[in-house]
Amino acid sequence: MTIKTEMKEVHLSRSGFTAVRRGCAHLEAGETKVLIEGLCPTSYTDTMQLFFPAAVSASAIHVINPDHEGKQSELIREQIEDIDAAIEALGRQAEMWENSTAFAQLQSATVEQVESWVSAYPERIKAISSEKRRLEKEKKALNLKLNEEFEKENRPLVSAVVKVENSGDYPFEMRCQDYAGSWNSRYEIHTDGKGPLTLRARAEIRQHTGEDWKGVRMVLRTGVPVRSASLPQLKPVYLDFEKPMPKPRYSRNSAPVMMKAMMADTVAEEQFDFEETAQLARMDTGSADVSSTDAMTEYALGAVYDVASGDEGMFVDLQTFELNADYVIKAVPKKDVHAYLLACVKTADLPMSVRGTASVYLDSAFTGSAKIEPDYGEDTFTIALGTEERISLSRTEKKKQSKEALIRNQQSAVYEYDIQAVSAMDEPVTVEIEDQIPIAREQGITVDKLSYGNAEYDETTGILKWKAELNTHEMKALHVEYRVSWPKDKKVESVSE
Repeated sequence: MTIKTEMKEVHLSRSGFTAVRRGCAHLEAGETKVLIEGLCPTSYTDTMQLFFPAAVSASAIHVINPDHEGKQSELIREQIEDIDAAIEALGRQAEMWENSTAFAQLQSATVEQVESWVSAYPERIKAISSEKRRLEKEKKALNLKLNEEFEKENRPLVSAVVKVENSGDYPFEMRCQDYAGSWNSRYEIHTDGKGPLTLRARAEIRQHTGEDWKGVRMVLRTGVPVRSASLPQLKPVYLDFEKPMPKPRYSRNSAPVMMKAMMADTVAEEQFDFEETAQLARMDTGSADVSSTDAMTEYALGAVYDVASGDEGMFVDLQTFELNADYVIKAVPKKDVHAYLLACVKTADLPMSVRGTASVYLDSAFTGSAKIEPDYGEDTFTIALGTEERISLSRTEKKKQSKEALIRNQQSAVYEYDIQAVSAMDEPVTVEIEDQIPIAREQGITVDKLSYGNAEYDETTGILKWKAELNTHEMKALHVEYRVSWPKDKKVESVSE
């Protein structure tokens, strides 16, 4: 007796899933050998479990690879071979007509016969082409069916002997681990650049089992199943003084002995084990029932879903966070002449489980990606939302002035930069602009700060920060000037870290 099962639940982890399938067996009183369908070629068959009602006793449970006699795939393959032969024959017919082979043999044909052949030629070629297209379409459909049948025929079966006292229908459940399905976290940031920032957590689910999941309940697990759940054990590591190698004494017969010793040393070195580390990702969800253990957290999605097998996958919304944000416009014209709109949120407001790359949408338009990797030791976390095209900047270097001080054997150079910021916005705006003055790390190098206006200067980093208040269509100019002096017999290089 062969019994079918249906996928009802899927417990997905980052690197696989647990399939929960259910079926119903109509059993007669006494013992019955059953074959249960539902395992996939990607299933870990050694993890398969069967659960029957208390009234059913099951024994001799094991997984088998069926050996079908007269496989349906063989019959389909024969049909495809017949179609190939028919297509080849039609090709030869069309070639004969196109080369006028039949017409060439009609040397004694009458005019009426030739005219009849000429008039029949187009219709005959058309009929051959039409038949070839029909056969090729039929062959394509049979190839798809062949792949489906071949995949079905190679699915393992569960064999069991079950025993009941009374005839009737008995539901059962089968569970098995599978590696052909998983989920990953995906994030989206939505904002209008004025109000609260919306952070959306989503799950991307994919499966390649060869079977479409229909109406399946899903549980998402943050843990990653491992091949062994046992705690690794540390062995002592000893440190010794290196023993000096004796000087080799060469003789005619010593080469094999030396080679053997060198190979032994090499093998000993290659047996050293390196440490491995593993990281587990976690995320919260508002639309699921949450349960936690010491090992992982589970999120049971409230609805049932259809997930097709293949590369398309699907997205499921998990939770939406509303975060208060302060919006600022910043620019670093030394690196990029564009101004950027930034959202500053309190680090404490960010869920600790949210970590990764987020797609950013400003006024529903995709503007790029941002990394969410907050440092919880900082008060605020900044998210780049894209460029602010209504702010234009430029940074121009004036001609460098160099001179030598012969008395002190010194050389110096004066550097000047003009920065301009122009606003095309309809309301006043504050733009935070950054530049820098280099820092001397060698005692022989001195840096004199000649001019930087009302910028805030950081003595540790050399960073200059202006808060430029721009009215509508206003241009503001900033100026940076400094002098670098160093010994004449040395060269100065700029190093960024």
